[in-house]
Amino acid sequence: MAETNKKSNIAVLINTYLRPSEVFIYEQIRAVTQYNVHVLSRSSTHNPAFEHEHVHTIADNNKMEALCYTLTRNSPYFNKTIKEHNIRLIHAHFGTEGVYALPLAKRNCIPLITTFHGHDITRLPKATVWPISWAQYYLHFTELKERGTVFLAVSDFIKKRLIERGFSEDKIITHHLGIPIPKLPTAAKDTLSIVTVGRLVEKKGTEHVIRAMKVVSESFPDAHLTICGDGPLRANLEQLVDALKLKNNITFAGWKTKQEILDILAKASVFVLPSVTAQDGDCEGLGMVLLEAMSVQAPVIGTYHGGIPEAVKDGVNGYLVKERNPQEIAEKIIYLLNNPAVAVKMGTEGRKIVEANFNIAIQIKKLEGIYSKFVG
Repeated sequence: MAETNKKSNIAVLINTYLRPSEVFIYEQIRAVTQYNVHVLSRSSTHNPAFEHEHVHTIADNNKMEALCYTLTRNSPYFNKTIKEHNIRLIHAHFGTEGVYALPLAKRNCIPLITTFHGHDITRLPKATVWPISWAQYYLHFTELKERGTVFLAVSDFIKKRLIERGFSEDKIITHHLGIPIPKLPTAAKDTLSIVTVGRLVEKKGTEHVIRAMKVVSESFPDAHLTICGDGPLRANLEQLVDALKLKNNITFAGWKTKQEILDILAKASVFVLPSVTAQDGDCEGLGMVLLEAMSVQAPVIGTYHGGIPEAVKDGVNGYLVKERNPQEIAEKIIYLLNNPAVAVKMGTEGRKIVEANFNIAIQIKKLEGIYSKFVG
């Protein structure tokens, strides 16, 4: 095939390729068809679940250079890779990575697209020495605003935050990441199964669904909450479960693969995403697992938080409640357990919403259209 007929090469830049909670980035990379996607990363987890044919990792090539890159944002290895593969565009995930991509884009005269996901704009960069990447973010945040080519917001909520922080509205595009649409589930629902999924940090609000289960268990003694995920708050949350005498009603399932989570969600009577604004301002951009629950027809309970109301239509495919309100969460869970026909209808509506607005096949075509404006 002649060179002119080959697909253009673009690069996705991510600090670590790839954390378990960032499967949505992998799905986006793998879904692109019109371009060859190369990954530029400082380090790699070497997780076989994220296998990709074009991953260029500094630490695998030169650990000292990886350290220098962290400190200076300069990488001869990345510059060499960009030239060797004729990379035409860099797409950085997270604002923190965007500031690291800036020198690469400038040196190689190529456009830079940065996707903002949540904490990278809701939790403002502050003067700090650790972690070093956030120190760099603080120092070069204004430069990113001024020199970045395009900024993608994963929700209208994030777009609004970007504008509030001084980003030019003309450069911002709301682009929902989207998810692969699974086959319709055939497994029967576990009639008293409640599920929540997420890293065990303050933002995810796991404490509040645990407290809600105390109320739910009074009406449904056999109701059971499965908590999928892990994180720094796990020990505290386990102590809370003990204190509330809910060990028979709550299981900490730890990290699960994407397929395992989908299987668990498919059997759930109710999915709860009780997200809250953390003390440091950290917010959800949207909550990808919310979309996954909707895709397998689970009725959902979310909070009036971040981009969640862009996916959950109160009373249509689930319910929205105020942040940090276990009583409201409990009331909605109890209602859905008492009214399975309503739960089924909401699950069906949720699937329709995902198919229409969050189908990765559709969203990738939109993303490729954005790329084409700069690459051709």
